[in-house]
Amino acid sequence: MKKRILPGFDYAMGKLPPQNVEIEDDLLGQIMANSENKRVIKVLKLLSPKIFYRDGNKLIAEGIINLFHNKEPIDILTVTERLRKLGTLEKAGGPYAVAQKVMQSHSIMMTANKADPFYYYLIITQKYLQREIIRISSHYNSRAFSDDFEIFDELDVFIEELKRISKYKEIEGKSITLQDQMKTVLQYMSDAAVGAVKTIWKTGMPNTDKILGISPNIMVLAGDTGAGKTTFLTFLIKKILEENKDVAVYWRCLDHDTTSQIIRKFISNETNMTEADLLSKNDKMDEAKLNLVMAVTSKINQMTIEFSDIQDSLRDIGRYFEGFCDKYKEKNLKILIIDNIARVLENKNNTSNEIDDNIANGIADIHKECSINHNVLVIYLHHFTKEQASTGNLDMGNMPTKEMIRGSKRYTDLPTQICLINRPGAYPNLMIDYKGKKDILEKIFIVDVVKNSNNETGRIYFYCDLGKVKFLEL
Repeated sequence: MKKRILPGFDYAMGKLPPQNVEIEDDLLGQIMANSENKRVIKVLKLLSPKIFYRDGNKLIAEGIINLFHNKEPIDILTVTERLRKLGTLEKAGGPYAVAQKVMQSHSIMMTANKADPFYYYLIITQKYLQREIIRISSHYNSRAFSDDFEIFDELDVFIEELKRISKYKEIEGKSITLQDQMKTVLQYMSDAAVGAVKTIWKTGMPNTDKILGISPNIMVLAGDTGAGKTTFLTFLIKKILEENKDVAVYWRCLDHDTTSQIIRKFISNETNMTEADLLSKNDKMDEAKLNLVMAVTSKINQMTIEFSDIQDSLRDIGRYFEGFCDKYKEKNLKILIIDNIARVLENKNNTSNEIDDNIANGIADIHKECSINHNVLVIYLHHFTKEQASTGNLDMGNMPTKEMIRGSKRYTDLPTQICLINRPGAYPNLMIDYKGKKDILEKIFIVDVVKNSNNETGRIYFYCDLGKVKFLEL
């Protein structure tokens, strides 16, 4: 049988990468044979297919996780059927391979004194981390000797890789007694009663602060393609950071706007220069403008923001954000931005309501886990269905409703706050009906807060210049 060698592994070493397929097989067997066991449930909450070495085991683990997140029974039959539904049963080795795991696990449990599934999980995770260290170090070891190695371009990716695997050192988890938790709750209530706890973070914009109110919760910012969601969010985050020094932002750029583009939006807002101006596409930047950009850049550097352009799974994004929260524990509010939720890896080639529900539940899990020790606001960007841009919606001025948010209903049930973005000028058919007001309508930007569990709902109007990232409340 041909040995499976991970990308980046040195063939010349003549060694098999760290692995233990027997323990992998046994762990999967224990999960299918005894999915109600408390130690098995602990494993299921942490399990990821990528920690397995054997490809067939990765696929079986994926089917098991799929069942677990959907709160469905886990056994030989259900796992086999789920793999068949996912189209991966034969690649995983067929029904016999699934059954063999359980039979092997049963045999070990009958002859051994202990077969702790969580201990097996730790072993498999350790082997995975060893393989990852070999892969990462091997890749950069060879790249660093190259004359075309751009250290500053690749350093961020290298650091992200290390951060990703470093989160596994905390897999044991923590618990807290009822009495200790009660003390924490009562202390918080007591502090809040005398105004010692900050629950709202101001933006400095009267209507936004009155209606929206930035607080620890889950917010979805939904809008049609090209409506200016990322541009508006950049402006909003900049206002929050300018008004509050106790806020840290972790920004996942999964959509077409890159980290560089978002940073240029920050600069545009301060300088009144468009992206084309900043890139010298129109005219060469003169010394005065260059000095202005440098001064603005220095100001922006004072803000606590970390970016990542890596398209990742929601589970890994959650792990990175947990580390981010711990890193900036002195900050009073941590904000996670996912732009946009349709581009997390779980959504790749999938459009089913089942996938949507799993992603929405994953967002809820991130917020819940990180909120144990931190004030956390999760903001995710999403799109509308085609209905919002339809001719039949013209009579309503193309005003969206929350029912137009793409995907399953879970996307609207989950958030504490739902903000619908509408820019009338984005719809040429609508402009035909308002010829005399076209110049005005093209600059109107509407944020419709249609769900707000902690505050009132309402509509916020802005006069905007998207090119210069300018928004003025009306």
